[in-house]
Amino acid sequence: MAVPASSHHSVLNPFLLFLLISSVCLDTASSQTYFTSVQKLEHLLRNEIQVIDAMRTTVKDMRKFLDEIKLFLQELKEDHNAAKQEVSEGNPIAIYKMMKRMSVDVRNFIPEVNIFRTNPNIIPRSAVTNDDLVGTVKGILRIADVYEYPLEDIILNGKLGNYETKAKLSVDEIQVFYLTALFGGTNPFRKDLEPAMIVDIFDFGLFESLLGKSFDLESSNKVLYDEPHLIVYYKRLILPFIQFGENFNIEHFGSLLRARFSKFAKTTEMDLKPLQEYVQEQNRSFVNAQQFNDIFIPYSHRNVSIYRTACQGNLPVPEKIKSSLKCYYESYRNPYLKIGPFKMEELYLDPKIIKIHDAIADGEIEELVGFSKEKITRGRVFKTPDESIYSDTRLSNIFFMNYQLPEYQSFASKIVSKIADMTDLVMSEDEIFGENLQTSNYGLGGYYDLHFDSVDRRENGIWRLATLMFYMTDVELGGATIFPSLNLTVFPDKGSAIFWYNSHANTLLDHRMLHSGCPVALGNKWVANQWIREPAQMFARPCVYGELVTDIKDTYLGYWDKLNRAGHHVYFTPNISSQYALM
Repeated sequence: MAVPASSHHSVLNPFLLFLLISSVCLDTASSQTYFTSVQKLEHLLRNEIQVIDAMRTTVKDMRKFLDEIKLFLQELKEDHNAAKQEVSEGNPIAIYKMMKRMSVDVRNFIPEVNIFRTNPNIIPRSAVTNDDLVGTVKGILRIADVYEYPLEDIILNGKLGNYETKAKLSVDEIQVFYLTALFGGTNPFRKDLEPAMIVDIFDFGLFESLLGKSFDLESSNKVLYDEPHLIVYYKRLILPFIQFGENFNIEHFGSLLRARFSKFAKTTEMDLKPLQEYVQEQNRSFVNAQQFNDIFIPYSHRNVSIYRTACQGNLPVPEKIKSSLKCYYESYRNPYLKIGPFKMEELYLDPKIIKIHDAIADGEIEELVGFSKEKITRGRVFKTPDESIYSDTRLSNIFFMNYQLPEYQSFASKIVSKIADMTDLVMSEDEIFGENLQTSNYGLGGYYDLHFDSVDRRENGIWRLATLMFYMTDVELGGATIFPSLNLTVFPDKGSAIFWYNSHANTLLDHRMLHSGCPVALGNKWVANQWIREPAQMFARPCVYGELVTDIKDTYLGYWDKLNRAGHHVYFTPNISSQYALM
């Protein structure tokens, strides 16, 4: 067969040709030579036919695999194009689908593709991590819990309350969701979910299918960590099936675990005994996600119904207080503001909380987000006034704009001047007046659990007297700022800001200002916080000592105590000496 000279595949690389000839010429005499006998050459012809057949089979397999790659690529492109808009809009289902593709599907495919050694950098360095997949699932569970959306509506129909998304989950995506949630320590489906629903999702052979899928997850994604946790995880897999009355062979399950984790065979056997007793008793009340928090850190408000009610906007300000609130224009005796005063709306009178409409222009928002979006990093919380840590109580990314850096000084000068005009407080780019402006971006289920912005003055010599928070985006669902002890819920309103004091006029921390940023259910939440410090405000807000007028513990600290009893950890819990307010 003539070989086309134009085919670059048919032309042997000159260097390789040189090596081939060199190896032939340098090879010493061998007992197995073919050129010395025609009979041996006939054997060689038969060997060559075997090579041809093997190569033909290899080519056939490679073509088949190439077709699989093309199909996977096509599906990946279609999923990517379909997801672009909804991921940008913060759709939790679309985000989960993307996380699953990048953490499970792509990683599972890479080892097969790597045999061609064509591109060692298919997965970028900033790839999806295990925490991203687990965090995404936890975020959806958090959304379902706080806003009381049926989880099966979310993952089966893409529905968030009355909002229906375009994204839907496949059976495979539901399985991965289910497994990841179970590994996190919770049965993601409601206890009253019909068994038929599970059957519809997974077809038959449920446990074997899930167990096989979990092994795939373990090997391809390493979502499942060390082996002792794996055993806990696989044991947890069976709980929903026992709950729904499925006939389950505990011995078969035990043999699977012992075979897979031979080093832990004795431990596994011991751990299975109480499970065996339970199966025999069929005590279905055993299945309760809250009994399985050994490897799951739940968000702290799981059992506080008032938190859910406030985040949903169903905890209204009492009518007696609401009837006294008003809207007005404010210029603070500033002649420059007479022709363009601020639009103020009272949200609460005592403590004073003000909403400022049209507080930040679209151009300023674009500039501020532009500074921030490539520099945001995971937010931290204060464990003590001197130590900050990463925590699941705060899920957002933040950026502090350093007012002293030349690239920010022009913007900083304008925004600081505007903040001074809005609040009637003394402001400057110097840190004694206020901290650097902080921008925050919240993703899927992103929230900031109940916290104070400041500490008691006796714990720290410089503290945050007041907070001004700009809303830089609207949020379709969720993302409200709540003050539970005041029955106050403030939903994001692009361009507006809210302002409050963190302390009483006598400088003691005002515990009524306990607040939270609720989980974002759908949308892209950007806010910016300016914390104004106390030392420079001695004349703008002078310290006032007066008559003891209220016992905080008997009023709003009652709510605080309720939170602590329910399992909250609120940072900067006040000492007994700071539980009285002098107004």
